[in-house]
Amino acid sequence: MPATRWLDVVPFVDPLAAIEGALAARSLTTDMLIGAGMLVAAAAICGPVFCGWVCPLGLLFDLSAALRRRWPRGRMQTLPGVPHRGLGLGVLAFLAAFAWFGRLPLFQVVSPIGLVVQAVVFQAAGGLVLVALVLLIDGFWPRLWCRALCPSGALYFLISRRGRLRVRVNAASPCGSHCRQCTLRCPMGIRVLEDHVQRRQETVGDPQCIRCGACVESCPGGRLQLGWQPARPAVRNACPADP
Repeated sequence: MPATRWLDVVPFVDPLAAIEGALAARSLTTDMLIGAGMLVAAAAICGPVFCGWVCPLGLLFDLSAALRRRWPRGRMQTLPGVPHRGLGLGVLAFLAAFAWFGRLPLFQVVSPIGLVVQAVVFQAAGGLVLVALVLLIDGFWPRLWCRALCPSGALYFLISRRGRLRVRVNAASPCGSHCRQCTLRCPMGIRVLEDHVQRRQETVGDPQCIRCGACVESCPGGRLQLGWQPARPAVRNACPADP
């Protein structure tokens, strides 16, 4: 089970691993409850920061995106016909049912996240093949795993819908920029400029946002900032789109 201890005292357990383990074993240990509970609480407050800051697959996808940007067509596109998170939620439900009836935490055995870690740390042949396959697929369908299939991402999606850490839109900066770097650099395919900045939204409220900060780093005017959402978001009038 993906788990560790901070200073050999404080347990940290992947929430999905805890769910699968508890369903398969028909029991829940104290370490599982505490370790997973802290990560669930962090996600509920901060949003899906695991996906944006910690997940090792995310690093591979970022490297793949950097390579794609060297070519004229290397820009993020939406995925027509693929429901955001819908498939991931289905996979999550299947894994929970499989753990209960099959008595096996299946995702902990076949998880690409775990296999990538094995490939990097232990140079496991199977993991290295998977890394190559993941990068190949990502070249054709950027972040397909993150945006539509990952059950861990789907779980964090459910937990963190009201997370307070958000990409905030600076009201003092003019909207309507033509550069579109925030939209082009978003790994999750969010139309940051068109759907949030130009409409004078308080924050980038798209549920797909993983708080990675790519849009913040790419914004030349400092229009976007990563910070805490106010308790009562202000209501702003939309500004006209670019001519």
